[in-house]
Amino acid sequence: MAKIVSDIKKSVVAVTQTAKKKTKKIAEATKLKLDIKMEESNLEHCYEMLGRAVHANSKNPNNTSRVEALMAQADRISTIIKEYKTRLAYLQDKEICAYCESVIERGAPCEYCNEKIVANKKEPEAEENN
Repeated sequence: MAKIVSDIKKSVVAVTQTAKKKTKKIAEATKLKLDIKMEESNLEHCYEMLGRAVHANSKNPNNTSRVEALMAQADRISTIIKEYKTRLAYLQDKEICAYCESVIERGAPCEYCNEKIVANKKEPEAEENN
């Protein structure tokens, strides 16, 4: 009888640990999706400001520093989005195509550009600035 109780206890602990890991993974994926949306919104705003700066620069060519600063900001935001998408793909057991940046099945040829991808087994670094 004690063995049955012990086996049940082990099963309950294993199920609880599995559920905890999956819940943590889902929560992290949800946070990454939200972060991606926020950064995409920031990028859209940056592009709008860049367009205005380019327009203003066409009337007054002394505005190049503002254009350059906004281009650098857009590049930084794009890099952050790419890092978030790579982390999200890893959590979903997928990866990002190195050629067209589509989310694809791990180790499969890209269904969009048909390039064969070498599976990345290493987990991407989580960003520390959250």
